This record gives sequence, C-alpha cells and structure tokens, in this order.
Amino acid sequence: MSAASNAATLRVAVDIGGTFTDLAAVDQRTGERWFAKASTTPDDPTRGIAACLEKLGRPGASFELFVHGTTLVINACLEKDGARTALITTRGFRDVLEIARGNRTESFNYLFSRHEPFVPRELRLETKERMGADGTPLHALDEQHLAAVLEEARKKGAESIAICFLHSYRNPAHEQRAAEIASKFSDWFVTASHELSREYREYERTSTVVLNAFVGPKVSRYVSRLESLLAGRGFRGRFFLMESNGGVADATTVKRLPVLLMESGPVGGIAGSVKLGERLDRGNLLTFDMGGTTAKAALIQNGVVSFDSLYYVGGFEHGYPLQTSVVDVVEVGAGGGSIAWIDELGALRVGPRSAGAHPGPAAYGLGNEQPTVTDANIQLGRLDPARFLGGEMKIDASCSTRALEKLGARLGYDARTMAAGIVQLANITMSGALRRVSIERGKDPRDFTLVAYGGNGPLHAAELAEELGIGAILVPGMPAHFSASGMLLADARYDASQTWTSDLPEAGDRVEGLTEALEVLKKGLAQSVTASLGPQQALRFEDYAEMRYRGQDQTVKVRLSSDLSPAALKRAFDETYLERYGHISPIPVQIVSLRASCQAPLGAKLDVAENASARRPARTTTRQVYSAKAGAFLSYAVHDREALAPGVALEGPCLIDDHATTTNVPEGWSARLEEGGLLELRRD
Repeated sequence: MSAASNAATLRVAVDIGGTFTDLAAVDQRTGERWFAKASTTPDDPTRGIAACLEKLGRPGASFELFVHGTTLVINACLEKDGARTALITTRGFRDVLEIARGNRTESFNYLFSRHEPFVPRELRLETKERMGADGTPLHALDEQHLAAVLEEARKKGAESIAICFLHSYRNPAHEQRAAEIASKFSDWFVTASHELSREYREYERTSTVVLNAFVGPKVSRYVSRLESLLAGRGFRGRFFLMESNGGVADATTVKRLPVLLMESGPVGGIAGSVKLGERLDRGNLLTFDMGGTTAKAALIQNGVVSFDSLYYVGGFEHGYPLQTSVVDVVEVGAGGGSIAWIDELGALRVGPRSAGAHPGPAAYGLGNEQPTVTDANIQLGRLDPARFLGGEMKIDASCSTRALEKLGARLGYDARTMAAGIVQLANITMSGALRRVSIERGKDPRDFTLVAYGGNGPLHAAELAEELGIGAILVPGMPAHFSASGMLLADARYDASQTWTSDLPEAGDRVEGLTEALEVLKKGLAQSVTASLGPQQALRFEDYAEMRYRGQDQTVKVRLSSDLSPAALKRAFDETYLERYGHISPIPVQIVSLRASCQAPLGAKLDVAENASARRPARTTTRQVYSAKAGAFLSYAVHDREALAPGVALEGPCLIDDHATTTNVPEGWSARLEEGGLLELRRD
C-alpha cells in the first residue's frame, strides 16, 4: 500500500438537495468531523459539490471513501428530461405501457387523464420471440428480425434501448441475447428488464426497464463527470452512491442500473436514523426531514425501515411504477422555499412550487417577490436573519415583510397574520406526510419517537408532534447536514427477488422448496457483494415473502424468521395483515414472491455520537417570537446549541440556534442536550 493510501483516512459524503448541497466528513482515525454547505447549482450539480469541497479544504488524496446522494434521477423523470428511448418487446405487447392496469385511479374525477408514456408509440417496437409462463421457450428469438427492429430504432433517433420480453422473469435467455446484439449494434445505452426485476406483472416490469433506459445516459454522464472532478483533486479511494433501498452501490452498478437511485436523496437521513436508534436502543422511530424544497417522512419499526416493493414515480394516481426495493418515503412539497400563493377560489395555498436555491426566498434579495415558508418564519421571529447559516449568508428581513404584505393585501391581512397562516398550512401538509407513513399503514404514531433533521425540520417538529400525539423528539447534532452524515453510516446493500408461488400447506413442518429458493437468492447476493467489494466476512441477510389470501391480487410483505414452517408463516402473515387492515380471514394463504437483501459494512463502524461538551461560552438572549398556542408574540429565550453543556434542561418556550437551523421548543415542552451531542425534546 502506498503512502498516499495510508494517508487516506477521511470518509466524505455529499447530499444534493433542491436548495442546498451539504457535505459531511469524518476522520475515521481521530473522529474529527467537518461540515460544509453551498447553494445547489441545478444547471450543473457538480459545481455545488466543488464549492463544498473547497470549503472542506482537504485534498482528495486524503479521502478513503466518498458517498453521494442525488435527486438527479427523480428530477429527470418528473421533468421528462431524459434520453429518447425505444422499447423492444414481444410481438403483440407494444401497448402495455399505454394500457397499463386498465384502471381509473381517480374514480370520481371527470377530468382524469392518463399520463403520457415515456416511450411514444412510434418507438415501441416488437420482435419475434416467445417464452412460456413456465420459462420454456415457445418461439426462438428471431435475430434477423431483431436486427431490422434495431435499425428502425436507430433511424428514429433512439438514444437508449429498453428490452422487456414476456415471461423473461422466469427465463431471461431471450432478453440476454437481445441485449448482447443491441449493445454491439450501436453505442446507445441498453438495459433489459431481468437485470432489474425477476417478478411477474408485465406492465410494472416494462415501466421499470423503460425508466432505467430513460435516465441511463444522463446519469452515466453525470457520474463520470463527478468521477473526473474527484480524480482531478487526487481522489483514489472508493466511490459509492446512495440507493433508494437505504444502502449504497458502487459507481459501476449505478451506471448500469441508475433507476436504483430514484429516491437517493432522502434516504441518507433515514440510514442515519437507524444507526441512531441502534445506539439509543430505540427501535420505533418516525423520521422527519424538512429541507428547502420538500419535507419527507419515513417509518422505522423495531430497527427496520419500511420498504415498498412497488413504488410510483410521481404518485400512485398519475405516476409510473418502479418494481424495485425503495424505502417507504412520503414526500410533500412543503419546504423552507415553498411559495405561498392564492388559488383561483381565493384561498391561501403553500407549495408545492419552490423558490429553490435561485432566486430563493424573498429574504435572499435576489428578485423573488413571493413569500415562502422561510420568509414567514423570519417574520414570526422564529429565524434570526443575522444568524442565517451561522451568519455566512446575509438575508434581508424587510424583503420578507414586503412580500408578505403584498400577498396579504389581496386577502386583507397584515404581514404577521399571513406569516402565521403560511406556517400553519405548511404544518398541516407535513403532518399529513407523517400520518401517511404511520396511521395509514396501521401504526400508532404515539408509539414512536420523532427524529427531526434538515434545515427546517427542528423548527417545525414540535408542532407536528403535538398534532400526532408524539411525546419525544430527537434532534441529532448538525441536523441540517444529517442526510449527508447518514450516508457515512450506511452499509452496502444488495436486493434480489423472484416470483415464487406456492399455497401455504395447512399441515406439515415445511413448505416444499422454500428454503432452497431463499438460499439461491442469498447465494447470488453474496456473489454480487464479492464482485463489487471483494471478499466480505460480516454479511447480514434479511428474508421476506410477498403473501396474500387466495383470490386476492395485492400482497403484503412479511418478514421471515428462521422458522419457515407453515404455522410460523401463517402467524407472521396474520400479524402483518391484521396490523395493516384490522382483520384476518380463514381463506387459504399463498406465497407469491420471495425477497432477500444482503448488507455489508464498508469498513470500521463509525460512532453516530459527537463530543457534546460546550464548544464556546454560554450565550442566551431573548426575542419576540410568535407562539401558535398563544396566538400572540411572546418573549422567547434563545440559546446557542454549541454553548450548551450536556444534562442542562431548558424549559419552553425557547429557541435553540444551531449552525444552519433552529430548534423550536414551544410551551409545554422541554429540551435537554444528551451525551453524544443529541438534543432531546419531551412534552410535559
């Protein structure tokens, strides 16, 4: 090992949000930490990364590990900004994308219309082949005909090729050969459905591979550009990207399967929350991440994150299905930069449109004259203009006042009344996200602790907790950078699934073939880990089964234990079904699909705790802050978090200023800085 390699002790993570780009770094030898923040640069996100690296001030040669989370994939899909894609499919199935499920997701909306497919009909091309439902070839792939189809795609300007053949989840041989031919035909991006999903449902598989092909070229170019940026700074360490499943994947995998990054942005904080829960022995957590553009909520139960095996890009009603493992995140358009506006009926609305990084809230003074949630918080005294981003960013409170007065004049309200209404509406929207991941999933939020982070999360968390009856809130150290910090704690994670149908026997001590099928999945995962990371010793596996009552279409995901007897499986299914739907049935149960995940640590375990000793002299001031409970301005004590000593209890109402955020402690709540740098709020 070279001397340069020996000097590489830093783990660095960068998270790109809609408004800010955040960096967190830790020296795994000394435990020293660094944080940086810069405005996001949507035209070229690597500029925001470069700005953070400049603030870090350490050479790339000192980086042992670099982890990156990005919203590039989800934004490309929502904005339809991707490659011109051609779909090659089995003859007779070109319109699967348009027919979809044939359902009407908004039954009573007479203006309802289906979304436009990512691939226009002229580029949905058929070839001659047919695989049977049991995986037996019925008609061989006609390679001569396929060549003619590919030539047609090239003439029509295709930049990317998606291949999805009928029943390829059973036997991918035809897809594999077609992908091999297509890759040699031109230099376009080629992807086949079996690489992403080995489960049935033709529409969902087709949509998944089309999404991967659509974003493939853009993501590949971006990752290569980022690799060049890092290499130019002397980086020779390991490079990973945050996946939607809460783990990380190497750059080679991401370039081939970029759709795995669909929810890359929000999951870093969730991964960090899992590790935080492990340290505190708190398995039930609700995560709340409020940034500049959106707010995100997720649920962790018994230390396990809730996952969706079928995710809809853009929402179920008008979205596009993605048949891969995605953390169950609910995201709403309510962030610090969310714009307040008046709709056609004269009602005040907040979001989902955001002022973003440029021009940003009105207080930035960069030309935006529409008030945002941040402007409302400034007007209410909840944010101190002089300490915004620790004083690094100068903002003008008078610009916030003018924007609020201008909007308020249309409704007959002054600036302060408008600000209070904007905050209240934003809170209603965000509490809805927390309800969707808890109450609507059959979970009681009162049984969970809320973990609040992001640039605005701690400022709104207590009000949301009161709405849901939650009695405890955890605010980690440097909460505005917690998503980036969480990436440093994430493991590499690989998922596999397979359609595997079997009725659950009513007697006996085993389900025929179940153990063997799971072992095949796990063996394949272990091989994938070894290929990407080299030989590993501490692999951790999780097994799941998608199960349902016979005759049902939809399934519930059941976590499997070491006991795979029919009786144990039935008990686990009943418990899951009862929690979700409130009843169980005597109808026979079926297994439909099997899932397995494999997690591998990326190195020595990092401690989520920080040195909690006071880092500067105590400084407490007071200012007038609007209290939603009192409906009036009250005198709030304002504390400096970096000056707090562990164990000191602070009674509300008060504010606790951090480098890039503020924690609101309302009346009836108290706060205490714990050992390890964690701030805990409790309701009296």
